[in-house]
Amino acid sequence: IASCLVGSEMCIRDRPDISINKYRITIFVNGCYWHRHGCKKTTTPKSNTEFWENKFSENVERDKKNYKLLKEQGWSVNIIWECQVNDIDILENLVDALKKEIKCII
Repeated sequence: IASCLVGSEMCIRDRPDISINKYRITIFVNGCYWHRHGCKKTTTPKSNTEFWENKFSENVERDKKNYKLLKEQGWSVNIIWECQVNDIDILENLVDALKKEIKCII
């Protein structure tokens, strides 16, 4: 079942964690484990490995498809990873990038 952002044509299976509809900006806060960031939190269970590898691969492909769809519809896609949420430098960089993006739109 698709989820849609109110007041827009964006309709994807997994909604962004934050969306700023006025500026067509999305922010996804992705879990490193489920979305396969590649950091130390990106582990694979030892049992039923094939199942998990397939599951993770499907997640990554779905993410790529959703991001592509959003971009095609004019949305900005921004991703912050679970392992980065406490890193003030990364968060400040994201905020600065968003401010620049909004200034370009205004």
